[in-house]
Amino acid sequence: MPFLQRIPRPRSRRPYAALLLAGSLGLLAPLSGCLAAAVGAGAGVLVAREMAGTDVYSSLVRLDVEEVWFVAKDVFGILSSVPLEVEDFPRTLFGKVDGAQVTIEVLAYDLGRTTIKVRAKKLGFSDGSTAERVLNTLLARLAERNGPLD
Repeated sequence: MPFLQRIPRPRSRRPYAALLLAGSLGLLAPLSGCLAAAVGAGAGVLVAREMAGTDVYSSLVRLDVEEVWFVAKDVFGILSSVPLEVEDFPRTLFGKVDGAQVTIEVLAYDLGRTTIKVRAKKLGFSDGSTAERVLNTLLARLAERNGPLD
């Protein structure tokens, strides 16, 4: 009976299926972004830093949300080539840096801890280098203002 014969699948698809299954189960999540714990670097305020894909750069700092929000508006006002759009709730800034649309979110994580998220898009595509530069500038200014908190 030919209609009951089983047609074997090509073997070349099986490794991709295993990779797809592992990715859907979240087993590849630790490999998708880079998470680095802060080790000195003169900042002392930095707790953790993460890059989620190529879209969002974020950091967790040991500072009050109001202090970080004030410094973020100050730094982004200098970096942005257009006037900032400011949303006080949630604390979000919109502007342009080197032709890229940049968004900074400042979120209260815990008492005395704040999460900073920076997202940049240029011509509709993620611009990780601009987002990273804006975040690094912001973290440097926070360290300059507050010094090491160790």
